[in-house]
Formats: sequence, structure tokens, C-alpha cells
Amino acid sequence: MAMDLIAWNRRRLFNAISVGDIERVREALEKGVDPNVCDKRGRPAIISAVRARIPESGVVDALLEAGADAEACDANGLTALDYARRRLVALGPGPDRASKSRSLDAHGNLVLSDEEKEFLEEMRREHPDGADEFEEVYIQERRKAALRQFMPRRELRIIIDRLESTPG
Repeated sequence: MAMDLIAWNRRRLFNAISVGDIERVREALEKGVDPNVCDKRGRPAIISAVRARIPESGVVDALLEAGADAEACDANGLTALDYARRRLVALGPGPDRASKSRSLDAHGNLVLSDEEKEFLEEMRREHPDGADEFEEVYIQERRKAALRQFMPRRELRIIIDRLESTPG
């Protein structure tokens, strides 16, 4: 039972990292997930945070504050700082423009993918008693995430500064 809870919290940490959800990252760390935990590919959490589709400096800060090793390497021998620098270079020069989530239509309404719709229908079939509440929370959290302004260039600069100033 304890192993299932640990595995669930690890999975929750990596899911939160992938979407840049600082609150959920902190919650998983507070529940005892090791900030140096690796994903299934052997990638340390801090590297996953930098490589996430939505790099979020607050996620990196939360991992560092919890004791993540800023110099941890992946199977390629690269650190989070290496990946952050590479991503910033790949973005090229330009202003730190905010980008809008593809989950919002032109009027700012949330648009669910077909997979998300199927998932919600499956939840409704399998758990009819709690489906309404689950769907309400799911939509609320998805909308909150979609409304965030994504500024990857700015976030990567902040992450690089944090990682460079972290004692090794």
C-alpha cells in the first residue's frame, strides 16, 4: 500500500512538472517525494522541469528549495542548465512575448481535445456518483492552466540565472 502511494505521488510530481503547476509540485514534495527522483527514462525531476513543454521557473525553484541537485545529469551527461541554455538558443532572438494556450478559442473559451472528452465520458460511465464533481474540478483546473500566460524565453532566462547561482 505504501509503495502505491509513493508511486502515485511520484507520478503526480512528474505530471505537475510537465504542465508547470507549481502548487502541485510543492504538494508532491511536501508529501515526501524525493526532489532528485528520476522518471522512467532516468531523467532527474529538475531536468524534466527544464525540458517540460511549459518551462516554469517556479517549478525549478520548488525543486531546488526541496534539495534537488542542480548538477544532476541524465543518460546523455547533460544537466538542467545545459538543457535550459540549449532551449533558449533554439528559441532564437526575440522579445519575451506571451503566447496563448492552444486550448482557448478566439473568444477565450476552453476547448477540450477529443481525448479529454473521451476521458470525461469514461469517468462518467465508471464513476457516475462522483462524475459531476470530478468534471467540474477538471474543467476548472484546465481553464486555469489555459489562461496562464506562457513566456518560455523569459522563464528560461530566469531558470538559467537560478541554476547558475546555485552552489555546486
